[in-house]
Amino acid sequence: MLYIIAVIVLFLPITIFFPTKIIGKKKLPKRPYIIVSNHTSNFDCIVLDIRLGKKLYFMAKKELFKPKIKGFFIKQLGGYKVDRGGADLGAIKTSFKLLKKKKILAIFPEGTRNKARDIDGLLSVHNGAIVIAQKADVPIVPVVIEKRPKIFRRNRIVIGDPIFPNCETPKHPTKEETDAMTHEMVSAINDLRQNLR
Repeated sequence: MLYIIAVIVLFLPITIFFPTKIIGKKKLPKRPYIIVSNHTSNFDCIVLDIRLGKKLYFMAKKELFKPKIKGFFIKQLGGYKVDRGGADLGAIKTSFKLLKKKKILAIFPEGTRNKARDIDGLLSVHNGAIVIAQKADVPIVPVVIEKRPKIFRRNRIVIGDPIFPNCETPKHPTKEETDAMTHEMVSAINDLRQNLR
């Protein structure tokens, strides 16, 4: 309920102050999937959520959940805690549970905000999104946010073709299969970025 209220309250300000064109929305699957995107600012999840018109669930570093009132609102907007100090099994289990409930995840494989200039290269990426997609047997959807959101600056979000897990043994991917899909994800995001140039 609070999520619906938040969307109603945020829709007009986000639309007016952060004008963003969505390209390729028809490519989004009709089944659960994981959005993988470059990470430009703390507004990324909100802008993606509002502009795509879909509730997205996303990992947020545990430090953002303090104080408790702030953490409450992040949870209502779809955030769940992740400890970036190592492999957080709790966050991974939460991801599987959400996908099983047919929810949509948004994961930023860089793991932190990229402070390089707009649409520069990705930082080193983590393969967590790929492992989750392979074991949950859901596609990942590469997305690029062209610019860091700034008031009244026009922006574009480009959606790429879904990438489907291709594992010989479903739910038990090999390191080679995970590495290959990670490489495919990075290439897809980079291609989208280059096309924006």
